[in-house]
Amino acid sequence: MERDFKKEQERCKKLGALKFKDFVLKLEQKKYALIKKFFPNIIKKYDKFFDFRKKHELKKAKTEEERKRIIRKYQQAKMMIRIQYNNNQNANYHVSELRPTQMYHYAKWNKNIHERGLKKDIAVALGAVGLSFINPIALVLVPIELASAFIDFQCVNLQNYTISRMEEKHEVYEKLEARRVTREVKEHGEAAKVIAKTIEQTEDIPEPSMLIDNIESREQLEQLREMLLASKRRREARQNNLEKTNQLKIGGK
Repeated sequence: MERDFKKEQERCKKLGALKFKDFVLKLEQKKYALIKKFFPNIIKKYDKFFDFRKKHELKKAKTEEERKRIIRKYQQAKMMIRIQYNNNQNANYHVSELRPTQMYHYAKWNKNIHERGLKKDIAVALGAVGLSFINPIALVLVPIELASAFIDFQCVNLQNYTISRMEEKHEVYEKLEARRVTREVKEHGEAAKVIAKTIEQTEDIPEPSMLIDNIESREQLEQLREMLLASKRRREARQNNLEKTNQLKIGGK
């Protein structure tokens, strides 16, 4: 039977997906502002966490191929944290300009996390109700876990909405990504070679000095420079659009 994507999305909307998305996006702006103000070392803390997980997984690796896969996975995780931090955006709520299909994978990953959280919330709430027959104070946990369960449910619902939309138009996103990647290779292919070579030389995030050491031509240097400037322009454009949107909302009130 052919899937009815519109029906899936309407169900998610009726359960509050779009209202919750508005709330999440507003919260996102404040979240990163607070993080940068009160937790300036959060990137280092994430790095330590990823290094701990990587070390644990590498101990279980049985082949060199599996070892490389684990190393690249945590390299990508560290880079994504930096991208989100610099752009003030969560990857699972925003479509990447270069690789729009990435949002689909992050949405599935985020959904999985919140599904586990929802199961935990329900288990703790039921456990607290049972424990309350012995100690009534345990009932204090019930409203806390129910509130947490509501948030986890809405996160799962929103990700279901996102996943359904992206699966409905997956061919469009794949073709769009292919065109953009082709254009990027044409414009910055030499710079990409430098970046790929540098990443292969380390198990961590490459230092800028490593990139510089691997530059072999003026063309590579110019392309790297243009890539950085283009990234800066996109970030500034996003910030300007966000500020204009906020001003319009304030003016509308």
